[in-house]
Amino acid sequence: MKERKIANANAAEPVKLRRSLGLVSLIFFGMAVMFPVAPVAVFGEVSGVSGGMMPLCYLIAVIPMSFTAYSYGKMATVYQNAGSVYTYASKSIHPFAGFIGGWSIFSTTPCSRF
Repeated sequence: MKERKIANANAAEPVKLRRSLGLVSLIFFGMAVMFPVAPVAVFGEVSGVSGGMMPLCYLIAVIPMSFTAYSYGKMATVYQNAGSVYTYASKSIHPFAGFIGGWSIFSTTPCSRF
């Protein structure tokens, strides 16, 4: 695992941080964060529209989400800094594409909870 050194203002030596979350830990962390919130907001609507086939709808939705997760994983290894869509699009396509992508994510995130 990689170690990063961060300067500590109160100490003479830099503080060493270690990447300790593996794939399984990240998956369970993501499930713990998303599972209580995600299905509650849309369960009734999707259940009615799908004729009670709510689990099948989620299984079908996993397919495009897995491509997105795979892409984010690959891009995170190439561009190792924060910024998500903005960083990935601006460095791989064009800075304006990053600007549009970043603002698109920013503007739709508050609406996605309703």
